[in-house]
This record gives sequence, C-alpha cells and structure tokens, in this order.
Amino acid sequence: ATKRFIQGSVLGSQRALLVRANGEKVSQPMNQTNWRPRVVAPNETDINATYSAVLDTIVESINQTAQEQGYVMSYFGELLPAMDFGYVEYPISDVEECCLQYPHAESYFWNGVIHYSTRDCLYEAGGGYTDGFGDWNDGEPGLVGTTRAMNMEVIGENATVETYQGFSCYGEDADELYFSWQCAEGCSNCAANYSASQIGLSGCTAQDSHSYQFSCDNGSAIMNYYADAQCQDLVTVINEKSCDSVASNPPDDLWAGGYMRESSVVVVVGAMSLQLNASALHDVYLPVYSNYNDADAELDFKETELQGSSSPWIPSNATEEELGLFENVFVAQWARPGHCLANGDAAADDQSGFCYEIDEAVAPSPFMYNLIVRHYLDPNTGTGPHKDALPRHRFLVLDKVEV
Repeated sequence: ATKRFIQGSVLGSQRALLVRANGEKVSQPMNQTNWRPRVVAPNETDINATYSAVLDTIVESINQTAQEQGYVMSYFGELLPAMDFGYVEYPISDVEECCLQYPHAESYFWNGVIHYSTRDCLYEAGGGYTDGFGDWNDGEPGLVGTTRAMNMEVIGENATVETYQGFSCYGEDADELYFSWQCAEGCSNCAANYSASQIGLSGCTAQDSHSYQFSCDNGSAIMNYYADAQCQDLVTVINEKSCDSVASNPPDDLWAGGYMRESSVVVVVGAMSLQLNASALHDVYLPVYSNYNDADAELDFKETELQGSSSPWIPSNATEEELGLFENVFVAQWARPGHCLANGDAAADDQSGFCYEIDEAVAPSPFMYNLIVRHYLDPNTGTGPHKDALPRHRFLVLDKVEV
C-alpha cells in the first residue's frame, strides 16, 4: 500500500518520499541505526592537501593562457560547501532529525529553497544567488564563494546592472501565470522563468488590511487589488503584462564573480572524486532556470564526461608523478559563443566537449549565474564525503579585453 518515488528539487537534487495508500506524500524516515556523523579519514586529509596545490597549478596555467589570448581573470575563488549532512524541506524543516547542528556554521551556504536529497551527499555552491524564500544575505543578491583574487580592469567597479522582468501567461489556454526575470529588453529572452506558485504568488496574499491576487485573464497577466484582507472587496484591476526595467548596483565581488557578461568564460577546476574513490556520483552544473527541465538544454557535466579535460592545462615540465595527479583533475567551462578556451596544440574542437556555450538568447547579459556541485556516496552507506575530505572546487570568471 506504500509506494516510493523520487521528487526532483529546485536545484536538481532528488529526495525520497513515501506515498501512502491515501495518496499522502511524506518524507522517507531516517534509518537512525545506520546514520553516523561524518569524519575525515587520514587518507582523505592527504587527498585534500595534495590536490589543493594541484588545482591551483591548473588555475595558474589557465590564467596564463587566457592572458595570452586577451582575457583578464576578473574573479578567482573557491566554491563553498552547501551541505555535508542532512537535508531540509522548506519551509517545514526536518533538519533537527538528521543533522548535527542547526543553524549551520558561517562556512556553509544555506539557501532556504534548496531541497537536499539523502543524508549521504556533499554539495558545493558558487556564483550569484538570491534567497527570496529564506534569510541568507537578508534576501538580497550576493556572491557565494571564498574570494581569492579580483581584477576590475575590464568590467569596472561600482557597476550598474540593468535587466528586465515581467509577468506572462503561458499554456495551451494562456491561463498559466509565470514571472520571468533576468530578461533582455522587452522580456523576449529570459534566463529565469517560474510559475506563480513557485514564487509564492498563487492565491490570495494579505498585506496589512488589504490583499491582492495575481491571475491570467484572456491571456493577459493581471493583479486584482482588494480593500480587505480576504480578496473579497475588489478595488481595481492592474494589467501586469508590462516588461519592467530593473537597475541594481551589485557589490564588486558579486559583479566580478557572479555574472556572465558579453565575453565571459566561467571555468571550474576540481578533483575527480570518483577516480579518487571519494564519491560514487560527482557532477557540476550551471543551471539556466528558464530551460531547467529541458533535458536537451541542460548545462551539466558528469565527472565521467570530463575525462581528459585537464590535459591541455598540464605544465610542460610536469614529472611522471605529477602527471598522475593532474589526470585526476577536471576543467569545465561555460562561455559565450566563440569564447571557449583552448590551449597550445589542442584545437578548440578538441575542447568543445568540455565547454558549454551559452547564447545571449538563452541567458542575456549581464546574467547572474550560479554553480552547483554534487558528490554522492552509495545511499546504503549512511554517510558521505566530509566537506574537508576533498579540496574545494575552484572557479574563475574570465573577460575579454576590448581592443
């Protein structure tokens, strides 16, 4: 009478739920006899120390090549651990049942909309984030990552960012209300597109002694404004189909490390945790939320797809022993068309399998992007890689110098 199924989350993780005979969906209970706190084994400490230096060597090689090709490294930093135990289901948190501590220490990025999957995975996050449903950074856009270096030479300091946003009605009958943002002028191309229910705008919303409700009317987005708090006494109907300009002044670290511009390349360098026997699943992705559920448009790399991606960036004077270390490193890129980096004798075509091109029509500049990395162990182990068992993934943002 009880079935199991997997529910996908906002950030792509999966979470096991139980469906009871009456159709009720509930969280799968923890197996407390198997669950145990994470520890860092001595060999994992060695992996972290060894590969931290290896990653930095690859970053230096990439930066040198980028400079020769007319790029400046606007940002260099490390992803932050987003979780290394437990999960949360927002807004009802079950974290107390399975986690060692709550709230998390400041070294963790804890975003209220992330649905964590099993207790045996480690997430890393980087780039620009806005937690509109939680209290991270007071709900304001901010950079997630540990900054190592910034260079504002190409992109400029104290930037003013202008994007567009608006409501639209989609679906066969044009009655499904969506809110789109990070759009080009006219809201024709948008990087983020969420339904009203996903952003908490479905149904009646009370505001002091008044209320409002968004809906679709003959294919047009409208807002009904009411004089009471129960959406009964209608005062006026406002057409919400317009495309509005939104200007902001992001802090310099967010502007440098959290945005893709017209000539940007985002690069992630990391240790291959599968090859190092530190995980059973490892992937990295840069989601564009307007096509997030389109399998043909996903911008994710599984570790197995990145075999050989570090080869062009290995120093020519590397010893035989060092070559073995560099082979356990990957380099993944996301770039504007024509800006994927290649090095030396490696033609651009040879590296194209390790670089996703993101067109302006998909994510208009300036595009506030974010990165997500997942490390999983076998769910039957009841534990997973500690955040200190692997070096943090490095991420870079490179921008072309205008000639």
